[in-house]
Amino acid sequence: MLDLSPGRGIHLVKLSDFATFLATRLLPVRAPLRSFDDGQLYISLTSHAPRFKYLDACLKSLLSQSLKPTGVLLWIEKKDLGRLPASVLRLRRKGLTILECENGLRSYCKIIPALERYPRAFLVTADDDYIYPRDWLAGLVEAYQPGQREVLCYRAHQIATADEKPDLFRAWSRTSPTGISSPLLFALGYGGVLYPPGILGPGATDRIFLDLSPTGDDIWLYFMARRNGATIRRIPGGRATRLPSANIASLKRINLAEDQAQHQRNLDAMVDRFGFPTDDNRQAIAS
Repeated sequence: MLDLSPGRGIHLVKLSDFATFLATRLLPVRAPLRSFDDGQLYISLTSHAPRFKYLDACLKSLLSQSLKPTGVLLWIEKKDLGRLPASVLRLRRKGLTILECENGLRSYCKIIPALERYPRAFLVTADDDYIYPRDWLAGLVEAYQPGQREVLCYRAHQIATADEKPDLFRAWSRTSPTGISSPLLFALGYGGVLYPPGILGPGATDRIFLDLSPTGDDIWLYFMARRNGATIRRIPGGRATRLPSANIASLKRINLAEDQAQHQRNLDAMVDRFGFPTDDNRQAIAS
């Protein structure tokens, strides 16, 4: 079917995705089947004003998870807080916590303030333009193995290397194996990523990321995890449904045509600054 949202132009939306969107938006928030009892567990995400129109559907899917987290945190930059629609504000009664994030953090709002506020918590990041299945959170948590230094994710790229450094981004494989923990898997935030306590190291919140990788939070987080000795494991399942807002300007992108080139610049800057993390390169970040 056609999506004719204002300012969007015309693009195709799958009927199955549209049906999921309607069902999620119209049905009440579902009660969890069980709670997480092994510490603090937060789902954390951000959004911005151009994408508020459909945000409630994403949030309802996160509030309807079969495994109940400690909280669902929605971080909004100060400049956009007053523009949140009533459909989102009402969800505070269902357990949503809305928090102010400093202006200018862009997509980093979903993880950096949460790391600073809850340093000992399990953090699961989500994107604002997807509807997540009911067992999405449970799948990530159940895959966690205490004692293993791993970042867990549902979606990943496989990094291609050349001369012991990452090859050009366009050479990376868009498919990746499941069940293998590897330093060459690159977690993609939109699918959902679980960060166990302390996995990113103390330098992860250093605002130097705004200079090195301003539109590439996934790149920054990959380097922080690898430099802290962690590997990445992709797990099966967790298929999320794209919302109609998925093509509205992303917090990560300047524009679609520029996205891949910007990603490459972010990657190059990180390699130039820190080198390519290996098992023998786990030193702390120097300011």
